[in-house]
Amino acid sequence: TNEHHAKKHVMRYGVNVFYGHLHDVQCFPLVLMGEDKTIVGQSMGCLCQYNQSWLQGAPTNWQQAFGVFHFFLDGYFTYNVVRIFKSRFYYGGQVF
Repeated sequence: TNEHHAKKHVMRYGVNVFYGHLHDVQCFPLVLMGEDKTIVGQSMGCLCQYNQSWLQGAPTNWQQAFGVFHFFLDGYFTYNVVRIFKSRFYYGGQVF
């Protein structure tokens, strides 16, 4: 991977790609002209603790987040990436 991994995934696979393991949040939408269709590459972030002992204090680009999806019967979908800051997040009109 590289710093533009969301774009790399969309360009390589040519479909919607949602993935984890890279620990940061990154999005790259690609509009397919004439098809009324956009595909997206989306890194979903992580739910891990930032202060892992094996990191030995090294800086990271980790971002805590998760995704919420809704799938329509016609095959389309919508999603939200919910960011977590200081162990809290806002979704659906509530703070958790």
